[in-house]
Amino acid sequence: MSGAFLFTRHGTSCHAQVGHFSCFQSFSKGLITSPSSANASLLATTHAGHLFSLNLTNNSFPCILRRVFCCAREVQVIEKYWEVLQKKGAAPNIERALGKINFQLISSCVEQLVYKCAQNKMLGLRFFIWAGQQPDYRHNYSIYRTAYGSLGVVEEPKILLKVLADMRKEGCAVSIKTFRVMFNLCKEGYLLGEAFELLDRMEEFNCRPDTLLYNILIHLLCEAKHMDMAKAMLHQVLELGLSPNIVTYSALIKGFANVGRLEDAQRLLDEMIEHGCIPNVVTYTTLLGGSCKASCPEKGLEMLDEMFQKQYTPNVVTYTALIQSFCEADRVEEALEYFDKIIMHGCAPNEVTYFVLIKALCMKGKADNAYQLMEKMIQGGFLPGDESHNIFMISLVKTNQMEKAVSLLRNMLERGIEPNDIAANTLIKGLCIVGRYSDALGWNNKMKYKDCSLEFEAYSILLYGLCHHGYMDEVAKVLEGMADKGILLEVSTFHVVIGHLEKLGRHEEALNLLSKLKSKCRGSAS
Repeated sequence: MSGAFLFTRHGTSCHAQVGHFSCFQSFSKGLITSPSSANASLLATTHAGHLFSLNLTNNSFPCILRRVFCCAREVQVIEKYWEVLQKKGAAPNIERALGKINFQLISSCVEQLVYKCAQNKMLGLRFFIWAGQQPDYRHNYSIYRTAYGSLGVVEEPKILLKVLADMRKEGCAVSIKTFRVMFNLCKEGYLLGEAFELLDRMEEFNCRPDTLLYNILIHLLCEAKHMDMAKAMLHQVLELGLSPNIVTYSALIKGFANVGRLEDAQRLLDEMIEHGCIPNVVTYTTLLGGSCKASCPEKGLEMLDEMFQKQYTPNVVTYTALIQSFCEADRVEEALEYFDKIIMHGCAPNEVTYFVLIKALCMKGKADNAYQLMEKMIQGGFLPGDESHNIFMISLVKTNQMEKAVSLLRNMLERGIEPNDIAANTLIKGLCIVGRYSDALGWNNKMKYKDCSLEFEAYSILLYGLCHHGYMDEVAKVLEGMADKGILLEVSTFHVVIGHLEKLGRHEEALNLLSKLKSKCRGSAS
């Protein structure tokens, strides 16, 4: 029985017996079956120490069995590679030892091994780079992000060059695939300088950069807004006889569009077509988005017409960019028209589309229209996010719909959505302006336990209102709270407070407050 799981079935219940494979021990520890007349429940602890339960029925048993074996196989793969990494980690050319393991790599195993190597980052990088070169396996975006954060690249980008130097010293095989993994790590961390250093080192290993590596360099240059250098690199690609692809041109078009150089972006689109590289809907959407960012909705409309002429179907990102352009040009009505059009064309708006319009309507003071759109958003299966709630609350305050604003805030807090600083300040000032100082004070007290910071203007309005209504005990508490937070009080506001205490005949309190808080004022409070 060694090395296997054995399941036996009695009627509709299942029993599990576990073999003595060492690599299964952490998985099988805690395996329990609870037979019943209808099904069995299986509890197991995975190699990561997480407990999961499986309900076993007659119909689900084969599927459950496969899942159990997959988990067990995964543990076996991890333990085998980890054993080699621990034993051979100090030896030269660890890649040779890893290559002798006859187990298929999968992403979950690689990720676990990366975490295990966190204490030996050079070893972890060697394994990660080796794994990325294996046939029938490819690192995904998530794995690159994990490796970048866990293996020291974020703290010491030059570690990539150290790994390369060690591999050269030990006589390890270094190929274009090796550099591809390293370049992708540079891409993950926007390491432009290190990427160019790796490019310079390629000749030492008789490697020539390909289009994929140049695409990463162009992407990094565009992200850094070095657009002329990025364009020069495109020419270098062509001079080397390499063929730029849609990824190359799309990165450049997006880069030029993002910095507002729309004519250069358009020329690149034309050049792309001349070189036989056919743009797709993403390319056109990128250019249209750039036009929209420059607040040129007419240019965006031209691009939309061109897409239709060339039989490209705009997607929700395309339409959202156009809608945002109209909103930023203060043409919200036209934006709403295009919102209706995208629905008519069978293109469902997404959360971003709704947010762009809700924000624009709120900024225009059209809180009722924004509320109707939020209802449509919920009907469409999207829940308004924190920012949508905050913007909507601000709009309600600015349109003097205080009851609705307070009700919205209560609803937000019940759902675990906290107001941001702008929304909290706007609400408290709004309540004070309409004379609801006690409500403002109540919300101020609640905000103390949230991550909200009231600005000085909100405190001043609140203090003036409380003083005029004789809430001097509350004034003292607010002042002490301001002092605790290190917020300096204007001398004029301070004198108003002291003056009201004097009028009420509370001379001793006035003197005590003067003594306690005069050092907390901007300027002299004497």
